[in-house]
Amino acid sequence: MIHKFSCENYRNISVQDLELKRINLLIGPNNSGKTNFTKTITFYSNMLKYGASGTGGTDFYNAMQRVGWGHSLRNGAPAGTPISFEWDMDLDSEQITFRFSYVTGEKKEDFHITSEELYAPSDAKHERPFNYFKAHTTGVGNGLISTAVKKGDTGNKRLRFKLASNQSIFAQFKNILIENDKLFSEIAIRKNINNLMNRMDVALRSIYSYSSAQFDTQQIRKPTSGEASTGFLYRNGTNLIDLFQYYKNGALTWKIDFIDHMRDLMHDLQDIDVVSMFDQNMMRLVDGGDEFDLTDVSEGTIKALLLNFLINMPTSRRYSMIAIDEPENNLHPAWQKVVGNWVQASDNFEQCLISTHSPDFLDVFTEDFIDDRDVAIFVFSRDGHIRQISSSDIKAAIGNWELGDLYRTSDPLLGGWPW
Repeated sequence: MIHKFSCENYRNISVQDLELKRINLLIGPNNSGKTNFTKTITFYSNMLKYGASGTGGTDFYNAMQRVGWGHSLRNGAPAGTPISFEWDMDLDSEQITFRFSYVTGEKKEDFHITSEELYAPSDAKHERPFNYFKAHTTGVGNGLISTAVKKGDTGNKRLRFKLASNQSIFAQFKNILIENDKLFSEIAIRKNINNLMNRMDVALRSIYSYSSAQFDTQQIRKPTSGEASTGFLYRNGTNLIDLFQYYKNGALTWKIDFIDHMRDLMHDLQDIDVVSMFDQNMMRLVDGGDEFDLTDVSEGTIKALLLNFLINMPTSRRYSMIAIDEPENNLHPAWQKVVGNWVQASDNFEQCLISTHSPDFLDVFTEDFIDDRDVAIFVFSRDGHIRQISSSDIKAAIGNWELGDLYRTSDPLLGGWPW
């Protein structure tokens, strides 16, 4: 889980030591930076996961293609200004800090990584952070790695290595080990540091972000002929039918649980299944005795099916973080409250980020927020400022109201209407 996050100069986002909790609600007007914030916190994860998606040739260049080569640097920042990120997080109960930065330019060759560093932060026994590795900080293409695996280890040496600055260290590390005899001969590096990086790679790749507006509901409605190639939902949601079949085949109870959650919304729902016709698969719902396929149901029902999968259903690997932009889209206010309750009760993720404009959705989190039960609220403004609201800030103002009431009335703490 990410405990703190910092970012400088990525579009309109600059934050220092923003403290995250298990459930993090992002609110504010359109164009205030909520979506950009999600992109910053998931930037490195997406670079690793989608590294082969693009024509850039490396995971870093492909990431630059996706965000727009010249569009990630803050407006007005001088050329060559580093764009930097820092994540303080738990890795299997171990505290680590990961730092990453890059610069942009006029030509492709000007874009390169300027730092990748992994630390164990300082603690009561150790005044200085313990560094596992650092890359590019002593010169582009230069790396240093420790032979120790934890603070206090004796015989710690710092070994140098070379690496490319247009690709993440995670994409290169296996080859770096193979090609560098000194590194490969050190058991601590070959086994322990490599194991640490593999665990971190898994955690980073388990961060997923979705936008309700990007779900391709027209394509989702169409029959499919494929099989699930991944245990996770595509960002446009178009593998929903195949994933349902994949997980149903793995465990019958999965389907039962899926339907039980959908009954929170559709009280007369009797069955959901995938049926085959002419070598194609279709999703069928039986509601109130009538049968429907996805071409017969509303946008809200399709969004609910997708959110049920994302929030409630165990997948092949638990999300370390899931980010959902405006889950309330197309949902009745009563359904929004149910989805909020799903988020509170879910064990399908370690942490979530949810951006919302819905006061009905916010209402659900009032009690947990006021009682400091793992809910954080961040208010975005058009000038790029992000305020973290604490329960003590709001207790006097909220009285017997709910969070959504303050939002509806444009309370100065939460905002609300965009004018």
